[in-house]
Order: sequence, then structure tokens, then C-alpha cells
Amino acid sequence: MPEELDPAPLLLRLSQAGTRIAYPRACGPGALTLHWGDACELKPGYCGLLEPPAGSEEASLDEIGLVLVPGVAFDEECHRLGMGGGFYDRLLATLPPTTLKLALAFDEQIVDAVPCEGHDVLVDAVVTPTRVFRRGKPATGRP
Repeated sequence: MPEELDPAPLLLRLSQAGTRIAYPRACGPGALTLHWGDACELKPGYCGLLEPPAGSEEASLDEIGLVLVPGVAFDEECHRLGMGGGFYDRLLATLPPTTLKLALAFDEQIVDAVPCEGHDVLVDAVVTPTRVFRRGKPATGRP
């Protein structure tokens, strides 16, 4: 989304380093699947967001080591406020516990407290241009 920190530079570096990248694709109301692909293959899909084309190879969740998680707001305890569709909360709840859940955010997206409910899934860390917040640990300076 335009108001979110663009992950493209990080994804490009990971791709150049040989990392295989899976991209999310909306597959129904509130549901995402992850598909192996290349950023240049992404096409506008659900709500105009770029996603892998239909028929692209679906990734098994146990193959995923890191998920970049979008959000509207985050707090220092790594709570996340999404857009309200539940897409990422549902996906994150199905990942193996060893999968790192990382959010990239602008400093302005860090708030005192994010309201949370039982179904909300915390991220493991939030990285902004000036700080890093890790669940259960004090914030650190520049990433």
C-alpha cells in the first residue's frame, strides 16, 4: 500500500543473494496463500495489490523462514493493527513457530498501544528507519 514502507529494496537484495521469495495472493475472503515467484511477474490483484499470477507454484508454509508483515500501526510490544480483513492474522496463525514474522514500518506508524483481540498475532520484530522493536526486548537504535 502507498502508506506502507516499500519492501522492494530489501526483496531485491534478498533475491540477488539467492533467496527464494514467496509472495502473497488473495485466494478468498480473508485468506492468503504464498506463491514462489519473481517481483517482475507480479500483477494487480485483490484491491489492486501486486500478487503472483494465477497458476504460480504455491509454497508450503513449512518452507517459509521469514514473512514480511504489513500493517497500519504497531506498538513497542510488537502488536500490529492491520487493515481489518484478517488476511495476515489468519496466515500468521498457520505458520510454523520457527517462522520469523517481521514488520517494516515508518517511525510514524509506531504508537503507544495497539488494541488487540485474541485472534491477533504479534510479530517478532518491527523495524523502522531509526529503531528496532523485538517482542519482549527493549528497543534498539538504528537498524
